[in-house]
Amino acid sequence: MQEEIEQLNELLQLCRSAEKGYQTAAEQVEDAQTRNTLAALSKQRNEFAYKLDQQIRIQGGEPVEEANIIASAHRIWINIRGMLPGENATAIIRECLRGEKECIEFYESTLNKTTFSNDTRLLLANQMKSIRETREKLEKLLPET
Repeated sequence: MQEEIEQLNELLQLCRSAEKGYQTAAEQVEDAQTRNTLAALSKQRNEFAYKLDQQIRIQGGEPVEEANIIASAHRIWINIRGMLPGENATAIIRECLRGEKECIEFYESTLNKTTFSNDTRLLLANQMKSIRETREKLEKLLPET
């Protein structure tokens, strides 16, 4: 049970970091469609975080404010926040795609190494599916090469 709570807290922090990263990315792009997509993804990650927070509480745990989230994924979202306003939208989207790749890998790893209740496993599988769909949306925002 404790391992499950710890892993959920890691995912919670990852979602919070992604939420902030998408919010910042949305503020930095000029194209309205791209801005709206990134803002919607920020909201989605907020919803993911809320559901993870609830699941932690159901398991008898306490959501933490800071956790040792996977460092590389966190750095990607920090990189997005460090980009200058008006930065090339393609560069921002590419960073978001890198972040999504790391998120998917972290979700997969967590699901493979931790024994979760059926409800929790379903929640995480659905979130991971949404993250994969997000990658596809972001890839469509990239210019044709």
